[in-house]
Amino acid sequence: MHILIGAGFTGLILFYSFSDGVRFLRSNFDKLLYLISCVLQKPLLLPILMPNRFRSRIAVKHISNYTVSIEQQIEVDGKMINNTKRIQPTNFLLAVQETNFLYSFTLSGFVAMSTTCTMLISNNFSDEKHGKLSIAMLVVSLIYCVYGVWISIFLYGRKVDHLK
Repeated sequence: MHILIGAGFTGLILFYSFSDGVRFLRSNFDKLLYLISCVLQKPLLLPILMPNRFRSRIAVKHISNYTVSIEQQIEVDGKMINNTKRIQPTNFLLAVQETNFLYSFTLSGFVAMSTTCTMLISNNFSDEKHGKLSIAMLVVSLIYCVYGVWISIFLYGRKVDHLK
C-alpha cells in the first residue's frame, strides 16, 4: 500500500507537473534542467535558482505589455537616491509555482492518506495506554489527507493568468 500511494500516485502527479510546466519552455536544455528539478521533487528549485535561464515563449511576446516599473527613494548617508526596479512577466514561473503547489499538497495529502490507512490496519484504538492518542492521530491524519487532496484538486490553476 505504501508503494502504491507513495511511489505510484506521487509519481503520476510528478509526471503531470513536469508535462504541465515543460510546455512553456523553448529550449531542450531548459526542459532537461526542469526535468532534473522535478526528479529532485522540487519543480520550483532550478527555476528560482536560475531565473534568467527559464524564459517562457509566452512571456517574451508580452514583455512590453506587462512589464511593471517600481520606483523607490532610498536614503543613503543622508542623500536621497532614486531606485527603479523592473518586473517582467514570466509565465513559466507562474506555471511552475502552480505545479509546485499541486505537487506539494498532493504529496502531503497522500502521505497523510498512507498514515491513515496504516493506522486503520494496525487497529491500536482499544489499547488503554495509547488508544486516545491513536484516535487523535487518526483524526488529524484523516483531516490532513482530505485537506491536502482537496486543496490540490480544487485550487489548482486558480492563479495562472493565461496571456492572450
